[in-house]
Amino acid sequence: MNARVVTDWQIGWGVPGGLPVAVAFGVALLVLGVLGSRLGPLPWPRKLGLLTLRWLSVLAAFVLGTQPTFWAERKRAEPGQLAVVLDVSRSMGIQTDSVSRAQRLAEAVKRLGNAPHARWFALGESLTPIEPGKIPPPLGSGSAIVPRLSELARSDDLGAVLVLSDGADTSGQAPPSTLSTRVHTVFVSDARALRDDAIAEVHADAVAFLHGEAKVHATLTSQGMGDRDLEVTLLRAGKTLATRMVHVPQGGQQSLEIGFLPEALGREAYTLRVEIDGDDDVPANNERPFLVRVVRDRLRVLHVSGRPSWDQRFLRGFLKRDPSIDLISFFILRSVHDLTMSDPTELALIPFP
Repeated sequence: MNARVVTDWQIGWGVPGGLPVAVAFGVALLVLGVLGSRLGPLPWPRKLGLLTLRWLSVLAAFVLGTQPTFWAERKRAEPGQLAVVLDVSRSMGIQTDSVSRAQRLAEAVKRLGNAPHARWFALGESLTPIEPGKIPPPLGSGSAIVPRLSELARSDDLGAVLVLSDGADTSGQAPPSTLSTRVHTVFVSDARALRDDAIAEVHADAVAFLHGEAKVHATLTSQGMGDRDLEVTLLRAGKTLATRMVHVPQGGQQSLEIGFLPEALGREAYTLRVEIDGDDDVPANNERPFLVRVVRDRLRVLHVSGRPSWDQRFLRGFLKRDPSIDLISFFILRSVHDLTMSDPTELALIPFP
């Protein structure tokens, strides 16, 4: 990566008006020089001497009149550095045959070489600088490709970015229309299409009540397995609480809701499990644990305030965030010193609880 030196020559004119005035002045001197070159019958040595002096005088007059200035600007163009970004998220451990994506990534890095003039990064949820050619262990469960590349492209000394990844972006952001630097990609592919049933998301009630029904919501996905019926099981301490059959289309997703009855106070651990198929390439995402806090009953709180205030707003927001609290806020909005002509029962925003 050698620097490139460019020299730019420029000329300026000291006469008011710049180049147009200098050209007009030069034309006028040229005409005078031509008219003054008509000499009578003289010997050639003398005529040659007189013509030489005359044109030297014209040139001197032009230089003194226009005052030309010459200068050179030398620019050194340093080539931008190359940034090599290696995707080392958990999805790189997937293998559809005897070789995983991480192993294919290592082979691609070996062919690329150490590239000592490049800057190397490991990509997970964030970008981490690494030694050239060294692949670290998995960094996080996701790979935020779009935001991390947008962040990296803002570097002024960067000429290009080379990304080696399986292309599984987990940030959910749309790619930008333009970047301030060039981006080249190397796709780390599988030997065949991925086959995977998965529990993509699980949302359970944060607080449940003893012997009252609680619910868990889940999103199931299927890829490369065709339209299929999945058996979903809810377990607590290894005991089956409920079983559902869910139809999931090929390459699509399906939502599921299961109700259950907590049987003990405190925090209870539950597990949502999808029956593992022998062809599933990623059996680890077929099971998702979650916690539920079980309380005896909802705590009822009456919050009485004379008028709205920032302190009252904070306390009310803090109490409302807890699902185990049943909150009622009551504002009096008057004091015993207020003179009113109405019945006291008509001066409250709501009836007193």
